[in-house]
Amino acid sequence: MAFDADALHPMRFLRQFPEAKAVIRREVNHCHNGLMTGEAFRRVADAGMIAYNQALDKLPFEKRPATTDVAVAAISTAAHIVAFAAGGRNSIWLPAEIVALLGRTELGDIRLADMCLPFRCFYLGFAGGLEVGLPGAPNVIDGAYVESFTRGPEETSAPNLSFYITSRRTDGPHRGPGAWILGHEPHFFAPLTLNSPDDTLQDALDRAISANDVGLRPDPDALARLRQGVEEARNDGFPVGLPEIGRASWRERV
Repeated sequence: MAFDADALHPMRFLRQFPEAKAVIRREVNHCHNGLMTGEAFRRVADAGMIAYNQALDKLPFEKRPATTDVAVAAISTAAHIVAFAAGGRNSIWLPAEIVALLGRTELGDIRLADMCLPFRCFYLGFAGGLEVGLPGAPNVIDGAYVESFTRGPEETSAPNLSFYITSRRTDGPHRGPGAWILGHEPHFFAPLTLNSPDDTLQDALDRAISANDVGLRPDPDALARLRQGVEEARNDGFPVGLPEIGRASWRERV
């Protein structure tokens, strides 16, 4: 069966952002036990901003983004791909049938003791993508980088498990110069800490949300529709208040 390399995020990202290849090759030896050193991350960030400014110079002024959010997101993705490369560049492609079963799995049923990860860091790809996307440009969730590590010199602390969830744009292919800027693909980072063998993914996720370690920036379009719906209900005589848009209860993490 033919395989489209663009369907797998690590390959697609490096095709869109070829400048990242040299950065990843250089820093892969500075990623130990799944964690990059602070100096290595700064070098990745510096290289990412240089590439961003160079790509920006080639774009018409009217197509240039208003903020550097795209650069920050690309730097974050590159840092996770460094960990992915240091872990052996292992990818697991789940067929649509398995993805459907995964969608029915309850996080509260998955304990730390039940998990046996094949690699410290690997990419899990979802054939066809999920039926949901992330806030931002039209997209579907198409996989996640799964990273496991422990902190401290003795590696005796509670294990950390993080998911760097990726998405694929659905508004057409984005290739060529500046594709990684114009075709930015939203992501979502979820770091979790599991405290005991009986601790579940749901327990860890609940703690991360309570500590504000995990969050999503609200979708402006969805909030606008919510405001409109509430305003229409108010006009129809229902005693409702108008939700605030300026404040988000969750924040996006890179």
